[in-house]
Amino acid sequence: YNSQWSLYGGTSFSSPVWAGLIAVVNQYRVDNGMARIGFMNHMLYTTPAVQATFRDVTQGATDMFAAGAGWDVPTGWGAPNALNFASTVPSP
Repeated sequence: YNSQWSLYGGTSFSSPVWAGLIAVVNQYRVDNGMARIGFMNHMLYTTPAVQATFRDVTQGATDMFAAGAGWDVPTGWGAPNALNFASTVPSP
């Protein structure tokens, strides 16, 4: 911000980032004849192909939890690859 690095986190940061990501993913899917993404929770936690579209973040920590291999509290599944995610999510 203002040419300076800053540290942001928590749901107040991640929620709008995910909202923007899903808006772009849905536009891509509509443009390519696929259904929009709906409720994602079940799919994110039960579909290995979708989980594989995330780059696992294994280093770093909060004051209470450390990142590690696979799902973890500070990073979830990791950083999404938007194009792979958009094309891998199963249609409802």
